[in-house]
Amino acid sequence: MNDRKHLTAREVERLITATRGSRTELRDRCLILLMFRHGQRVSEACALKLHQVDLESRVLHVARLKKGLSTTHPLRGDELRAIKACSCKTLDCWIWMRLSGPFSLPTKTKAALPESAQCVDKYMIL
Repeated sequence: MNDRKHLTAREVERLITATRGSRTELRDRCLILLMFRHGQRVSEACALKLHQVDLESRVLHVARLKKGLSTTHPLRGDELRAIKACSCKTLDCWIWMRLSGPFSLPTKTKAALPESAQCVDKYMIL
């Protein structure tokens, strides 16, 4: 039995690949990438606002919940491109574009998840 409670880089790449062709591909790719690289909880990632991203300085201000230590993280090139591609260009301060209804991972993406991570979808609601 595997007691691991995290995803590997390979599993994250499979998740990102599984988002290809979906109507929320850009948002899902960015969300998965940031959560994995910056160790964000679902609630932290969903609450991310544009003012927490400093594109000029290439940093992300991560506001931790549950009495965690809020920190500033460097952003890599692919993360910056993903943020620019999916962020709203309007006055809305939330990073994630919302579609009608709750946010849910597509079936193809769920299938790419290891069994230990199958329950993650029920917590990913915007």
